[in-house]
Amino acid sequence: MRHLLCLSFLLVCAFRDGSSKQELYSVQGIPQSEVLNRQILNEAALQSVNKDLRQDDCVKKLDIMSVTPFTFYRGSNALYFRDMAKQETISKSAFYDPRATPWIQGDMHVLNAGRFDNDEKTVLFDLNDFDEAFVANYLYDVYRLATSIVLVARNNSIGDINATACVRSFAKAYRDQLKNLAEDPGAKPFAVDYKHAQSDLIKNLLEDKDGHEAMRKNMLKKWTVMDREKDRRFFDTDHNGDLEVVNSTEGQEIERAMVQYYTNTVTSRLRGNSKYFRVEDIALRKNAGTGSLGTSRYYILIAGESSSDPNDDRILDVKLQGKPAIYKFLTKEQQAAVDDNVDNDADRVIRAHKSLLSRSDDHLGYMNIGGQNFSVRERSPYKKAPKLTSNIDEEVLQALSKDYGVILANAHTRASKKGNEALLGVPHAFPQMVTDLTKGQRGKFADEIANVSLSYAIQVDHDYALFLNSMYMGINRLC
Repeated sequence: MRHLLCLSFLLVCAFRDGSSKQELYSVQGIPQSEVLNRQILNEAALQSVNKDLRQDDCVKKLDIMSVTPFTFYRGSNALYFRDMAKQETISKSAFYDPRATPWIQGDMHVLNAGRFDNDEKTVLFDLNDFDEAFVANYLYDVYRLATSIVLVARNNSIGDINATACVRSFAKAYRDQLKNLAEDPGAKPFAVDYKHAQSDLIKNLLEDKDGHEAMRKNMLKKWTVMDREKDRRFFDTDHNGDLEVVNSTEGQEIERAMVQYYTNTVTSRLRGNSKYFRVEDIALRKNAGTGSLGTSRYYILIAGESSSDPNDDRILDVKLQGKPAIYKFLTKEQQAAVDDNVDNDADRVIRAHKSLLSRSDDHLGYMNIGGQNFSVRERSPYKKAPKLTSNIDEEVLQALSKDYGVILANAHTRASKKGNEALLGVPHAFPQMVTDLTKGQRGKFADEIANVSLSYAIQVDHDYALFLNSMYMGINRLC
């Protein structure tokens, strides 16, 4: 009885700004009498995701997810794809076409884009996480990003009417950019740099006041210490709580895997450059991410361009990869279309990274450690995400939403480019396809995205309350 009283209190708290008028679980169509059935289903889904995590990592992940509905949303991608599949939300859309399937980011929310520098040292704001990427319908990304806009709005006490106005701005910017790319022969998907950014929030992030050399020194200062006697850097495992020493056996195995990585999987100008990729140190990376917190991950310090200058060292981010959340909700044919064209899931992540971004990272590749496949990328000295938890008003969110619309349209267009024809249903004419689907219906397209995102944001609020109740009853229900 005690946990039921707690649940009732939490559900009351989940309603706000008129959302109590919505039927409970309106997206799922589940009546209130089956609330606990929903909780059990959610627990099973989250426990399945967390089953391979160490207990302490799982607890940390749950703690982060418990902060707000948005942090819960970030860590519960599996629920999103389950719900979309069960309700057939994608296929029932007026703007659905089974052929409109570029590479999608796969966990598209506002904090899976951020600042970094590309291989030309240009500072950009773009998509920055590709672990969940797959070839699937574009609406999965559109709906998920739109829902995150509503959740951020609610987190900043912006009402649902104004929140959905921001979503409409996002949807129109997405559609308008695709239309421009389809109809203007000279138009190309561009990276959002300082010149192209519309929102002041992103412009401020992209303002490069210090320069690359200073930014790299700052990054190395955060993660490493200088050994003056040996004139080289090592990871600061003594003082940085997000790093841990690897044992000698593990370190040797990773060093062997490094050779295969830069010899066979790197495709840039750096391929085979043993001096550049000389390993200086290796550490276990802890406490990173939300949905992926606890996933095996390493930082590898390498020599970089100058083997004699420790201030030129690079940090490689090496991360274990598995099947994305969307995978089990796709047909065998859809799964095989990607699986048959990549070497493994780490290769899938790298292929998606290269497809969704332009000139992204010379270090992209993958390695096998202990029979498991890890993606490899450089940790950018400019790595930074926007702060959206507070002090965001409607005007700021409106401008930000427009930028996200353009960013996602450009990414989907790049991801449908020539060279991906081997993947099922990836049309080179993706911008034209969406332009045709939305012809004369710009407003209706925006309305649909707004309606789905608000409904699912309400769903997330309800599920967040159930999640808190599950934690109250014992973390063994989720770990």
